[in-house]
Amino acid sequence: MSFRRAFRNNSILRILLAAVLLVASSVCASAQTQAQLVVQLRQGELHRASALAGKGSPVQSLVPVFSPKNHDLARQLGLDRFYIARGKSTAEMRRRLKSSSSVEYAEPPALVVPALVPNDPLFSQQWSLRNTGGGSGLAGADIKAVQAWDITTGSSAVTVAVLDTGVDSTHPELAANMVPGRSFVDGESSTDDNNGHGTNCAGIIGAVGNNALQMAGISWNSRIMPVKVVGVDANGNPYGTDLWLSQGIIWAVDNGARVLSVSLVSSSDTPTLRSAVRYARLSGAIVVAASGNDGLQKKMYPAAYDDAIAVGASDRWDQRASFSNWGDHLDLVAPGVSITTTTRGGGTWQFFAGTSAATPHVAGICALVLAVRPTTNLADMRQFLRRAADDIGDPGYDIFTGAGRANAYVTLLAALDPTPPTVPVVTDSGRYTGNPNQLSLQWTPSSDPESGIEGYEYAVGTSGNPTSLRGWTWVGNVTSVTATGLDLPADTPVFGSVRARNGARLYSNAATTDGIIYAPLAQSAGAALAMTNGRYVTLNTRAVSAAFPDRIWIADYPFGPALAVQPSVSCSVGDRVTAVGRLETIAGMRTLADAEIIITGFGPAPPALTMRQSALGGDALNGQTPGVTGGTGVNTVGRLVRISGRVTASGTGWFTVDDGSGLSDAGGSAGVRVLTGGTLPPVGSFVRVTGIVEVAVSGNATLPVVRTRQPEDVEPVEEL
Repeated sequence: MSFRRAFRNNSILRILLAAVLLVASSVCASAQTQAQLVVQLRQGELHRASALAGKGSPVQSLVPVFSPKNHDLARQLGLDRFYIARGKSTAEMRRRLKSSSSVEYAEPPALVVPALVPNDPLFSQQWSLRNTGGGSGLAGADIKAVQAWDITTGSSAVTVAVLDTGVDSTHPELAANMVPGRSFVDGESSTDDNNGHGTNCAGIIGAVGNNALQMAGISWNSRIMPVKVVGVDANGNPYGTDLWLSQGIIWAVDNGARVLSVSLVSSSDTPTLRSAVRYARLSGAIVVAASGNDGLQKKMYPAAYDDAIAVGASDRWDQRASFSNWGDHLDLVAPGVSITTTTRGGGTWQFFAGTSAATPHVAGICALVLAVRPTTNLADMRQFLRRAADDIGDPGYDIFTGAGRANAYVTLLAALDPTPPTVPVVTDSGRYTGNPNQLSLQWTPSSDPESGIEGYEYAVGTSGNPTSLRGWTWVGNVTSVTATGLDLPADTPVFGSVRARNGARLYSNAATTDGIIYAPLAQSAGAALAMTNGRYVTLNTRAVSAAFPDRIWIADYPFGPALAVQPSVSCSVGDRVTAVGRLETIAGMRTLADAEIIITGFGPAPPALTMRQSALGGDALNGQTPGVTGGTGVNTVGRLVRISGRVTASGTGWFTVDDGSGLSDAGGSAGVRVLTGGTLPPVGSFVRVTGIVEVAVSGNATLPVVRTRQPEDVEPVEEL
């Protein structure tokens, strides 16, 4: 099993290349006077521990690994069942322990190899904190540290443990923030850094800012706790074990560390390390760990544990660093290429790279959050970090960059503002559209007094799936949008939705329009009459042939088919209109129901067709538009016609005219009934009538009627 440092610094790479060629056992042997195994006893077998060591056993001693302060939590996690077995022979101890039914795990320790604008003069080189772009990067591809510092620069009440190669506590950028730590490396009691990697990480987290020296750390008022878990072997190569790291994690938590920065990786998932990281999480600490530098889809530990935040690396162009490991365990990325930071010896600095460099960026952000929201736990911190991250990969979460590149400013806003913005009020362009490719939306501004409004997203879909036609799309801080490139379905209500996002990247509830329907264009009223009921259509530049209080009639000029439109609007005969609505049969007449009408111009009034009463109504049209009972020939319902004859009967609002065609009205009087709002002609007189052919239902019969538009439509004539 190997445990490598997550770094990219060239000088240290040479150490790594030498180190990885060594066999784990030989490295451990060079640093230890006795062979060691990490032993985990089975549940309920603690009373048998003493029987595994002593006289006649290759195990000379068995010592508890951990001495955590929280005894109840330790027992809950089984930390009291981990022991260090020491003896002369690893192989003999392993055989003895593996043969015992009391032992669940017995393996050698896993090898650890370290894988406000301040006035600091090197701040201009710290692109990860403020990237101004130019030829050396993409402007804004940084963690937004300057904006974050307007909220907080960290708190001395927050301690960040750096579990690494130690820290140079005399460095002028670190000395003021150091608190006592501890070394868990065998034979090394000092936490001094004899490699440089730990000091690199510490400077990114907490170099004192605004002190006119070199650089600024992210949380420059936080405290740094050096926890040394990586040393050097007899050949000068860095090494450590998961045992030391696990002990360091528990010690750091028990001694007040709220954030643990772990720029170390291992391909081995050991119960020792897994239990220690869980102890940290359940104790309220935040473990931030590097994803590794193999450039592969690969799980490394402790980053891959659910109880840790996994960090990958990005570059100054907001791209995933080529070396950064990836996978579905990755939470986010942070800058990890050419990072200016502190290094050991003489108060100097250097460039540092790798997921080792990315990890302390996120650890520093966590320290800022704890300065303003001390109760934040791991679940909350993960949510804040992910929600605040700037998406630099495929939209939404992706396995290459996680939730995106870390953003310190928005993470603080997320921690401080738990309230979503107000809901906007959204409208579309009306009930209908004739264009299936676009949809216009308008909305009222939302408000958020804590973190402001960052912008809006819109979506388009049907009632069952509000994003089926266009997923949530960011449009920035505007209050209208015309969505193009759509493919709206005909005859189906489509809804536009809008939601606001505040500075903390919380979304309001979605506001939704009352629906709009795509009504395809029908080339003529005749074409619409041939369509089935329930279809929505758009008719352009049709001529108004009659305007009644309950409906208007539009026709294909000059003598074409006609269609009723409801509800009525104020218009005049001869107006050219665009009418949009749903085809229905109402009172025996084809009607464009629930219609919207726009007057687009004016032209000649449609002329009336002179015809015999026997031709009124006609036969059904294409099986869709009904005619009249016994009718034959062309369907004339809705046509403007002129008939003549003798008045045979009259009543309130009507009279009957007979031209000898042998028809009878609903009351049995000879002729066709005329509906009128004017003066009734005397019975027995002769008249010429101009009006619209409508129908009346009488019992099982559908009879034609003629409806006049104005008093002048009834003219007295000489006897025919």
